[in-house]
Amino acid sequence: MLIIEILIIAGVIIFDQLTKVAAENILPSMPGGTFEVFPGFASFTYAKNTGAAFSMFSDATFLLGIVALVVAVVLFIIMVKTNKVKSRLLALSLCFLIGGAAGNIIDRFALGYVRDMIQFTFVDFAIFNVADSFACIGAALLIIYLLFFWGRSKKKLS
Repeated sequence: MLIIEILIIAGVIIFDQLTKVAAENILPSMPGGTFEVFPGFASFTYAKNTGAAFSMFSDATFLLGIVALVVAVVLFIIMVKTNKVKSRLLALSLCFLIGGAAGNIIDRFALGYVRDMIQFTFVDFAIFNVADSFACIGAALLIIYLLFFWGRSKKKLS
């Protein structure tokens, strides 16, 4: 049963959307539009991103939304097909990837841009959001699964 996975995906989407609404409503009224969480290390800075990571493909929001939607659907199909593997690591990685993609898909189609707010100030790095964070964590977990556990569970798929 995929109920737990669907609840995790929904939780990621809700958490992402709540943080984006909060950032959109609070940060622009802050001095400089920024709230320093850890001075010199990290801050919350509201930004609208019409592109992908590091604003690549700016103004290609609709196309990026379609690509993300296709990827999310494919990942969901993989999650359904691999459900019998019973790997919590695989399931969690796919949930985080799907939830992260869905959070940004919602922004792209509803607003025409993605709302970003997390910024590391100690290094020149892109401003990102909770959905991006979950997608990166999901990708890292998937890599760990594929490198260290895939061989053990392949037999169960047959």
